[in-house]
Amino acid sequence: MIPTIEQFNQLTQNEKIKLIQQYAPHLLNSLKKSLSSLSSQELGNLFEFANFEAAAKEIAASFTIDLTNFLTNFSYIIEPVITELKLSDKEKSLLDNILKKTLVFAINKASSNLYTDLKKGEGLLYSAILSEKTITILEGILDFKKAIDKNFPGLSDLIISKTSPAILGLVSIYSPPLGLALKTTGVLSKVSDFLKTENLSQTVNNMYHSLDKIQQDKTLSQVHETGSKFTEIAKQISSSTLSEELVSIRHRIEKFNLTLEAASETAQEISKNASSKKLLTIVADYAENHIPSSEREINEKLEIVKKSTLDKLEKNGVPKELIAEATLILDKNIELAKSEMIKCLNKESKIIDKVGYILIAADILSKSENQLKEIGEKNPSHSKAFKECTQNLKAEVNNRIRGDVSKIAKEMTADSPAKDFAKKTLGVNLANEILIKRAIAPEKNLGRSPL
Repeated sequence: MIPTIEQFNQLTQNEKIKLIQQYAPHLLNSLKKSLSSLSSQELGNLFEFANFEAAAKEIAASFTIDLTNFLTNFSYIIEPVITELKLSDKEKSLLDNILKKTLVFAINKASSNLYTDLKKGEGLLYSAILSEKTITILEGILDFKKAIDKNFPGLSDLIISKTSPAILGLVSIYSPPLGLALKTTGVLSKVSDFLKTENLSQTVNNMYHSLDKIQQDKTLSQVHETGSKFTEIAKQISSSTLSEELVSIRHRIEKFNLTLEAASETAQEISKNASSKKLLTIVADYAENHIPSSEREINEKLEIVKKSTLDKLEKNGVPKELIAEATLILDKNIELAKSEMIKCLNKESKIIDKVGYILIAADILSKSENQLKEIGEKNPSHSKAFKECTQNLKAEVNNRIRGDVSKIAKEMTADSPAKDFAKKTLGVNLANEILIKRAIAPEKNLGRSPL
C-alpha cells in the first residue's frame, strides 16, 4: 500500500528514493537532475506528484473503457434522436456524416491513442495523456456544434442536448478532478524546478481554454455544468477525489437523470444531511447493477435469464417439444418484462420509479416459475428437470433483475430525516414504496404509514 505524504516525510532520504523508484519509475525519465540530488522537500513534492500520476493512470484506463463503450452503444443514443426529429433521408445522411467526421472521429482518436500511450508505459506523464485526450474530445464536441449550427439552423440546440450529454458528461468526470487537483494543490509549480512538466502545464491550460469555449455556448454549458455537478455529488460519496472509484460512482449518479437544478440541490443536501447521503449512496449502488442504461443492456440481461433457464432443460434431456413450450412461456413474459424495463430509459423517470419498473419486471418473470412447474407436473418423467429449471430461473431473476432492495427499504421510513429528499428528488411515492416493501416481504401485510 502506498504511504500517505505524512508517512513518506517520516522516511529516511534513501527510503524515500527507493519508494519513488518503486511506485513511479516512469517519472525518472522526466527529471531535470538526478533523484539522489533532490532535497528532502523536493522528494516530498515529487512523491505528491507521483500520487497524482498513479490516480491519472488509473482513471485514464477507465476513460479508455468508457470511450470504447460509448462508441459501441452510440447507435442507441443517436437513433431515438433521429426518429424524434423526423428528418428526411438526405438530412439523416448529413447528420450521420457530421457525427462521424467530428464527435465520433474525436472519440475514436482519443480512445485509440489513449490505449496506445498507456501501453507504452515508461517516460510518460499519465496526467498529460489524460488531459490531451480530454482536449481532443472537447474540440470534437465544438466542431460538432459548429457543423450542426451550419447545416441544421434552428435544430442545433435540440440535437446537441440529445446527443452531447453522454460524452460531455464523460469529459466532466475526467477533466475537472484532474485539472483542478493539479492547479489547486500547486503541485505543478512545486516540481517545475526539477521535473519536465512544461507540456503538462500547457496541456492543462489548453484544457481549461477548451472548457471556456464550452461554457460560452448556452446549451453545451448547461450540459457540462450538470455533468460537473454529478461529479461533485460523486466526490462527496467517494473516499477519494481522484480515482476509479469516483468514476464508478459518477456513472451510477448519471442514472438518476437529475436536472441541473436537481443536481445542485442534491449536492447541497447530501453535504449537510447524512441520512440523505446514505440513501443516495444505497440507491446508487443498486442502480449500478440493476438499472439499465440502454435497450441493448436490457436485451442482454433478459437473454441470459432465458438461455440459462432453457439450458437446464436441454442438459437434462427434456424433449424438444417441451422445451419449445417452455420457450413460448418465457418469450411471452420476457416481452412483458422488457416493456417495464424499457421505462427506465425515459429521461423523465425518477430513480425510485425506475426501481419500481425493475421490480414489476421481475414479478412478471417470476410468473414463469409456476407455469414451467405445471409443464413438469403434466410430464412426471421430466418433473425433476423442470424443478431444477424453475429454481435456476428464480435465482437468475433475483440476482440479475430484481436485486436486493432491502437496504433501500430500510431507509424508507416515515421518520427518516431524508424523507423530503426521497420524495422530491428520488421520486419516492406510495406506489413504488409498496413495490419495494413487497419485494422484501411478499407475504406480509404492508399496512404501515408511508414515507
